[in-house]
Amino acid sequence: MNSCVYRGKVFHKRFMPVMHSFIYTLDYIYLNLDEIESTFETSFFWSANKTNWVSFKRQDYLPSTRELKDEVYYQIQEISGENFTGEVYMLTTLRSLGYCMNPITLFYCFDKETQLRHVLVEVHNTPWNQRHTYLLSGPDFNDTTQKKLHVSPFMPMDATYEWGIGDPEEVLNVSIMVSQKDQRLFNANMALERVEITRANQLVFIHLRQAFRMIVGIYFHAFKLWIKKVPFYAHPDKKSLNNK
Repeated sequence: MNSCVYRGKVFHKRFMPVMHSFIYTLDYIYLNLDEIESTFETSFFWSANKTNWVSFKRQDYLPSTRELKDEVYYQIQEISGENFTGEVYMLTTLRSLGYCMNPITLFYCFDKETQLRHVLVEVHNTPWNQRHTYLLSGPDFNDTTQKKLHVSPFMPMDATYEWGIGDPEEVLNVSIMVSQKDQRLFNANMALERVEITRANQLVFIHLRQAFRMIVGIYFHAFKLWIKKVPFYAHPDKKSLNNK
């Protein structure tokens, strides 16, 4: 089995208009899209496309009528024009007790020579259930993209993302710098280490615990930003409706 778990630290730091930072431990599943069924047969407590304590649901990621791997191929072709057909792995969190909380999913796309060629990033703003995909291409993956999705009410839309993504080996690193007019607003870093899927039952209960810790943490830190009087940015769609 090529699928595994990546476990480590996620660090968030806000630079403006006030300093605010926190760090927490997370487990992400790194799933070969050809191993979905076999991976979720390793524990009684998790399933693929069935209700369970922890579950993988196809429509939680790049929802469409296509198989997930085919949808990744389709997205790459739509964005870049390339007819990509290599191996695809996804780094994500799973549905816990029926609740989906996956703010970001990264699809690592390898060519036939097993070189990392693309990373397709799906950003999901959970409260509004909207999504946007960014395509990052090798060899260095130090790309800059314009922000296209309202993710946090404490972050403006006129911002850019500066991505830094390394090959997923024994250690996996991801960094995202958010800037506005050449001023750093926010930085997120993931520093994770590979863990084999050998005790799936244990991984299930770790994932359940962390999923609800993430939910509480998001609203707790949003409250702290509100207390610090960080400007609040309304969702662009709601703002346009209110102006009609």
